[in-house]
Amino acid sequence: MTRALHPIPIGFTLLELMLALLLLGLLTSVALPGYRNHWLKAHRAEAVEALNTLHLAQEAFRTQQTRYAQSLTELMASELSAQQRYRLRVLQASAEGYTLEAEALGDQVQDQHCQRFRLVQQQGQVSVYGLGAGQTLSPSCWPQ
Repeated sequence: MTRALHPIPIGFTLLELMLALLLLGLLTSVALPGYRNHWLKAHRAEAVEALNTLHLAQEAFRTQQTRYAQSLTELMASELSAQQRYRLRVLQASAEGYTLEAEALGDQVQDQHCQRFRLVQQQGQVSVYGLGAGQTLSPSCWPQ
């Protein structure tokens, strides 16, 4: 028996490695934007939670006063949400109602559909709004 003069190649050729990297790059470029949008949507819950907490604080404040709190200081609440992705504000308050807002900060600003969340309480009725870029109403911001 004669031995083969050329050994059997072990491993990958440069061409095979380049094709694998190209395929990996294409898959990443397709998947990454979808993942990013999912990440932004998931963090909307932080704004909803913060506004609901402020809503409860306003109602507790009203049981002790003849009006609703006109500032976060009166509610002893932070200006930022728990993970600091939203700035919280009391836009308007009176004896009849109030408007609360959570505005996106940092990376969350890239969420073009839901940059601002508003909770409006007027004469016992609570309405919620989501505002996208350019202050356009966006119905999908608040969970149903």
